[in-house]
Amino acid sequence: PGIFYTIRIELRPNNITPLAKFQLYERPVTTVAFHPTEPLAAVGCALERGVHVVDTSANHASAPLGFDVMAHVMLSDEVSTLDLLWQHGRLFVFSDNCSACIVEISDMLDKDSHVCQTLKPTHQISLDRALVSTTSLFTDADGTYIFAVASGASELIAYASAPSSISSVELQGAEVHNGNGLLCLDACNDAKLIVTGDARGTLVVSKLLTEA
Repeated sequence: PGIFYTIRIELRPNNITPLAKFQLYERPVTTVAFHPTEPLAAVGCALERGVHVVDTSANHASAPLGFDVMAHVMLSDEVSTLDLLWQHGRLFVFSDNCSACIVEISDMLDKDSHVCQTLKPTHQISLDRALVSTTSLFTDADGTYIFAVASGASELIAYASAPSSISSVELQGAEVHNGNGLLCLDACNDAKLIVTGDARGTLVVSKLLTEA
């Protein structure tokens, strides 16, 4: 339990090579998120506090096979991690107590240090509900957005992301599952289509329409 593996997968699906193994928690690892452009992975556990950031570049020899745990993000005693999102030099950590926090890691990207650093959130954010699942962050001409579903809710939720905050965005037609509780969602790369699944086994594909 609580082990994070780094594995290389070649083009052939039957060729998988384990590269590194980290015992990060005493309880199971429940969420992992790769940075979209940097060789970093954030790792969280829903039953223990704190998030680890692992350097997956494998270009140095300070750790076995060249991988390092480069940072540990300290969260409060009352929260556990539900979801993780990257945006450039920021890590969003969504917790089970209707809150989120933003961790700035941009300074770490420019340093060639292989010592694990302890980080604290730079911004704490209160949400109106506890989120079950979130999409990646999408950016258009009007800003950056996150789509999410909440425990027991049957409608899509949208948030606008600013450098130090997250604010709710009203979605018309967000009720897509006729009262059934949503459990998961994902969006295509341009966020024009969003798929959601509910507790009764129903999948709904929705089209996001932007204002003219």
